[in-house]
Amino acid sequence: MLTSLADRVRPSVDALRQIAANPGLLRLELGSLAWSAADWTYLVGLSVLAFEAGGTGAVALVSVIRSVPTVVLVPLVLGATDVLPRDHMLRLVVWGRVGFLVVASGLVITGATPALIYVFAGVDAVASALLRPLRSALTPALARTPEELVAANVATTTGDAFAAMVGPGLAALILAVGEVPATYVAAALMIAVALAAVLPLHAAPDLERTAAPKGDGAPKRPRLSIFQTARDLMAMPHARVIVLLFAAQRFVRGVITVAIVAAAFDLLGLGEPGVGLLTSAIGLGGLFGGALALGFVARPRLAPVFAAGLLAWGGGILAAGIVPNVFVVVLVFAIAGIGKTTLDTTGFTLLQRTTPNDRRSNVFALLEGVIAAVLGIGPVVAALMIDAIGASWTLVIAGALPLVLVALTWPVLRFTDDEAVVPQPAFRLLTNVAMFRPLQLTTLETLARQMVRRDAAAGSDVIRQGEHGDTFFIVETGRLATVIDGVAVNELGAGDSFGEIALLQASERTATVRAVEDSRLVELAGDPFLAAVASTGDSAAAADEVVRGRLAATA
Repeated sequence: MLTSLADRVRPSVDALRQIAANPGLLRLELGSLAWSAADWTYLVGLSVLAFEAGGTGAVALVSVIRSVPTVVLVPLVLGATDVLPRDHMLRLVVWGRVGFLVVASGLVITGATPALIYVFAGVDAVASALLRPLRSALTPALARTPEELVAANVATTTGDAFAAMVGPGLAALILAVGEVPATYVAAALMIAVALAAVLPLHAAPDLERTAAPKGDGAPKRPRLSIFQTARDLMAMPHARVIVLLFAAQRFVRGVITVAIVAAAFDLLGLGEPGVGLLTSAIGLGGLFGGALALGFVARPRLAPVFAAGLLAWGGGILAAGIVPNVFVVVLVFAIAGIGKTTLDTTGFTLLQRTTPNDRRSNVFALLEGVIAAVLGIGPVVAALMIDAIGASWTLVIAGALPLVLVALTWPVLRFTDDEAVVPQPAFRLLTNVAMFRPLQLTTLETLARQMVRRDAAAGSDVIRQGEHGDTFFIVETGRLATVIDGVAVNELGAGDSFGEIALLQASERTATVRAVEDSRLVELAGDPFLAAVASTGDSAAAADEVVRGRLAATA
């Protein structure tokens, strides 16, 4: 039994170790944790400042100022700047946020007019919202295995949940002993820490750009508009279903932001402390959900887990409306929190897997805009529903929405794992090649799109000694022989590769490779092969080792 438990836990532990050993992912996760905690600390200070300046109306105004520009500007900005490498864009945005918060801190300290402070809050909200799609698009460019990608998304969602607890707590401590300006200064310092974390971060280069022709004849990368991104998304049935379900979940989150207040006062009679208790129950469940999500690291199919997370989220909220008991509501809200972390982890991973690399940041930017819109609409709908049918029925209807949508979309959702940009068979074939194992997922994804299958009949020569070499081959099935000067010196089988020496040394073929039996091969053109191998030092070193070994074996 202990052995079985250890076997189940080992993939999760290994994936966490891989994150710790991957400098890029580790820096992104640390930076994300710092800027997320800064967001919450800053928001508490901003809310208090607005309330002191103009009451609840000012707080609502700040919320509108922060959310409305985000809906439109985030997709537009990322679409217009998609020509920039994403790691460069991330650093620019974090630099911008450091500047915004330093200036905002100065304005608050000097007692500037609240209207000017609110304007800076709106600008920073756009910058903050840009970081989330950039983070989601960068993670596959830093991860090296599917397991590492899932583990990184677990770390991200768990880190966000942790920041949602630590940030407000820190703000509360600061306000207990100081004033609002101190929360701004603390947030600016944390953003500076995030900048220090991500400054050395370098993602895998865009292989299609690296291998593309240079000069006047080079194809220009089009700038994608929000409308083109929406059309692209609609043409991807599995990705659009995930976006729809995310939008529904976030809409419900907006609804229960208001419904929790009504439930605490009207249903449970807990008053003001009850609002914090119920909100914390969701947050605490989210932390447990992060630990649970690590168990999904090694799962090849994540769509059922994504659906289960949505069911737990919706079911927990629905149950809170049916059974208005304090203990039950806290318990089912915690279950809803577990479901939220689970669906976030698996949903973001599925969206990353099913969206091509050249569309990924734009699709996540569009998702960010959609989320901002529905989070703004949700509280308005909640207020209308509570006035019309009460808090209990509002929770029931809100909780039922994800359940209904999962049932309606399951015929498409269940096959989402099969629509990955890099299907598992192609991924396994590529990672069997030592030179490709150090490559990030986005690079492997580009190679997979470049792969061309070729059949070799028994007795036919795939390559001939002395001829010019411009192609690399991987054996998918069958057997082939390596022949030098008419003598067979080696046999190749499934997973083996050949053709790299002529490409890496810009020389003629050093051997003939002949099919011993009917075989199926995958071939890669020289330019993407060389660009991939040169993209990381580890890959280049592995290629040199392969060449030395091959030449020594045939010397």
